[in-house]
Amino acid sequence: MLEDQIIGDVSLVSAARMTEDEARRALMACRWPQTSGRPICPKCNHDDVYKIRTGSTFRCKRCRKDISITSGTIFAGSKVSAKDLILAACIFVGGAKGVSGLQLSRYMRCQYKSSFVLAHKMREAMQRPELGLSGVVQVDGCTIGGHRVAENLSDESGKRRYRRKYENRRIVVVAREPFGKTKAFVGKKESDSVTAITDTLAPDTVVHADGSRGWNGLARTYEVARVVHDDAYSLDGVHTNWAESYFGLLRKMHYGTHHQISARYLEAYANELAWRQDNREMTESDKVRLLLTLCLNAPPSKKWSRYWQRKSGQPEVQNISVAEL
Repeated sequence: MLEDQIIGDVSLVSAARMTEDEARRALMACRWPQTSGRPICPKCNHDDVYKIRTGSTFRCKRCRKDISITSGTIFAGSKVSAKDLILAACIFVGGAKGVSGLQLSRYMRCQYKSSFVLAHKMREAMQRPELGLSGVVQVDGCTIGGHRVAENLSDESGKRRYRRKYENRRIVVVAREPFGKTKAFVGKKESDSVTAITDTLAPDTVVHADGSRGWNGLARTYEVARVVHDDAYSLDGVHTNWAESYFGLLRKMHYGTHHQISARYLEAYANELAWRQDNREMTESDKVRLLLTLCLNAPPSKKWSRYWQRKSGQPEVQNISVAEL
């Protein structure tokens, strides 16, 4: 079908050549794949709808509810056109180590606030709270954030003094299956993530960890194989190299792409990289289609909906329907 051809091979070039009508049909194919892009009413689950002449809205013949492509999704209320949404998804997926909000705003020629919220909505759709790990799982932690600031004047001995700023410092803990799935957690110390890791792992999981005392809590529930890095990086098949490779990319993502990540949003960025690593063998078209499908099947965001209005203290505008007037 035409929808399958449009969304089947998506790149920046093909998305740029789309018309707005083709982009809408491509998004409809992602949101309603079970009906080949035909809208389904979210209120009565009825697929007998018709298009309203003005605009791109549909109306259900049974309950008379108006439906749009993004209504009831994480993109609800967004003013970004269908074509720009596909282009933003192509740009967002195309970055091997992510795309910064400023870079996305320059590509899309929009304000930084718009690109910032749009990128975070995509990251929220990438989150996988139901993801479970099993088999052999490697667990390790990495420090992200925090820095030293040099004093203006040196001391009497001629040495430069430094002030340490750790307000933004967090520990990213990753649990990763070799050749498998990845899940990231954030805390102020490694032991803060032990409870969340326990809820993620299957009962018969074998955990590979380093000699840190933070993983002693996992030994009460799981079989934990330790490798002390002061002695060896890999010993008798026990290592954390998969977790270390994730941290190598996370540091490059932090310093090379985003330069600075707030501790408030660090877990979203960490799990974004986990999603990228788990789907790294997919083609770019498949990753774009998967991301758009996740976004168009996710509920409206409670965190990022009207984010800047709440941050600036402006009152939210109440949407009043015609029936209430």
